[in-house]
Amino acid sequence: MKKVFMLLGLALGMLTVGCTTGLNEEATLNNKVEIGVVLDDAARLQLIGQTATAVQVGWAEGDVIYVNGVKSEPVAAAYVGKSEGKFIVSGVTAPYKVVYAPKVINAEGEVVLPASRKWDAKAIGGDVAVFAGHSETAAVSLEAAVGFVYVTVTGIPTEVCSATVQAVNGEGLAGNAAVDFATGTLYADDYLSSIEIHDIAVKAGVAQFIAAVPAQTYAGGFNVVVTAGDTEMVKTIGAGAGVEVKKGVAMVMPEVAYAGTPRALTIKTAADLQAFLTAIDAGDYSAYVNGAGEVVVENDIDLTGVTLQGSLMTGDPAFKHVFNGHGHSLKNWTVTSALFADNNGTIKNLVIDESCVWTPIFNGNQALVTLLNNGVLSDITSNVDVTIDMFDVEATTTLGAIAARTYTPVLNCVNNGDFTFTNVYWSTGNLYLGGVVGYGWYEAGETLLANCENNGDIRIVCADGIVGKNAYIGGVFGSTS
Repeated sequence: MKKVFMLLGLALGMLTVGCTTGLNEEATLNNKVEIGVVLDDAARLQLIGQTATAVQVGWAEGDVIYVNGVKSEPVAAAYVGKSEGKFIVSGVTAPYKVVYAPKVINAEGEVVLPASRKWDAKAIGGDVAVFAGHSETAAVSLEAAVGFVYVTVTGIPTEVCSATVQAVNGEGLAGNAAVDFATGTLYADDYLSSIEIHDIAVKAGVAQFIAAVPAQTYAGGFNVVVTAGDTEMVKTIGAGAGVEVKKGVAMVMPEVAYAGTPRALTIKTAADLQAFLTAIDAGDYSAYVNGAGEVVVENDIDLTGVTLQGSLMTGDPAFKHVFNGHGHSLKNWTVTSALFADNNGTIKNLVIDESCVWTPIFNGNQALVTLLNNGVLSDITSNVDVTIDMFDVEATTTLGAIAARTYTPVLNCVNNGDFTFTNVYWSTGNLYLGGVVGYGWYEAGETLLANCENNGDIRIVCADGIVGKNAYIGGVFGSTS
């Protein structure tokens, strides 16, 4: 069914030609298909799909569905291009809970909506296509679980722009998403309430883009930040009345004329990064915060020959906005301190390159990104190997590649680096060591870590005859409260 969104792009493009639309004008799309879930060779069922007036939905070669979290075999070749389909799934029983999400579902059948999306006019919304349905029988009707916020901006002075769409009241737009099969509703991680859309083509000064989001009512509407060159514009959509995004429906928003103001400072070089961290400790980093509340990294940062001093602020004066690395890397960093002593905001989309060198001391909290996390850490990857021979653990030490200690969510973070400690002498204190996070404290019912991975080896060898103190070691997480 991947083809649906290539056709969708053409259909939606026709909706806005030569017209100005009001808030919440609806362009109804084909949002419902029926499928046959085949449980075994003896139980093959076929269901006939529905055809919308604007768009024909059809399965694509290789499409699979997930039934009760189990991946099906690919759709039978005879159904490619058709809205009906036969699938074979092993080891599942009724009721059948079915999800189709070709680009945003992992091997466990979990839906993860991307916070950063590259614009593709030929696959509008395809990066978050999610359909869901359930049935007591193998006759399952799938509905779209997402809707579309369609924005047109005129008078843009560049050939390419980008946009950030933020839910004003903090409803989830990205991250881990759960499906309520009783209603077919998709609920995304409420810690990730904004998405970025990059590389939007501007033609004759006009940019049109769609934010595909979970279908629900956004009580405070959306803040839309459009960035073009060295200027940006912030537009609030649905203030007061909110915006209801319906399943499979494009909410065509009023056309907006671009009125850009000078952009916030961005981080492009090592000097920019140091200036930003210094500004935090000086008590005012507002010049770096854009209209979406983000501090933006625009390039990979080469720290060759630079002694980078991280922010030392903790508590209320610490960083409390969004630090968005946009997938860029810190390279050739000889680490002497974590980027942030304390995070009270969100740090996301950052890579620590394998070219970096980190030799942590064994006393207190030690990490690359933040020593204390009181906000959100999301989509951060460390590729740094740590190798130390002959050292003394002199006091209680808490060590993790991403964070030393966390009290709030760490999401979709990965450590690929090895930790190798040999000839360890233990004077005093305990060691808390995790590939991603060393130690965490949480209350019952809270999410502390989700979708994090450790792919590195952790190896600790004590010196001969030395009896260590307590060591709490885990691949992802060293210890919790």
